[in-house]
Amino acid sequence: MLSLCTHLRRAYGRAGVEITAASDDVTLDMDRAVSCGLIINELVSNAFKHAFPGDRSGSIEVRFNRSDDGTCILIVGDNGVGMPEQFDFIETRSLGLQLVRDLVEQLHGNFSIDRNGGTICTLTFQSGRNVRQTP
Repeated sequence: MLSLCTHLRRAYGRAGVEITAASDDVTLDMDRAVSCGLIINELVSNAFKHAFPGDRSGSIEVRFNRSDDGTCILIVGDNGVGMPEQFDFIETRSLGLQLVRDLVEQLHGNFSIDRNGGTICTLTFQSGRNVRQTP
């Protein structure tokens, strides 16, 4: 996870934006791991592109944990300018966020966005549930 985040930071050339990543020792099947990797890629990319306009500096944090009941929690947050209040995750025209929405569905997960003091996106899903296969 840290390697992905580091590569994204280099790709966007944002030296003034710090990125940290932390994870519990969680094992996921390949489908869930790929889905989570794609979600992280999209949300971190969006933070680099939109949260820090101009030369604004800041930080992005990625955390992945599993609670005692088997719930996986993925959090991608930044302390940037935040998403506009009128932004609607369900009705977005952004191809990347449509992908995130579809991946959340495949994981049978829940997704929330907190716009206070930047943007914090939280995905929760059960580690024991099967990922729905797309036809």
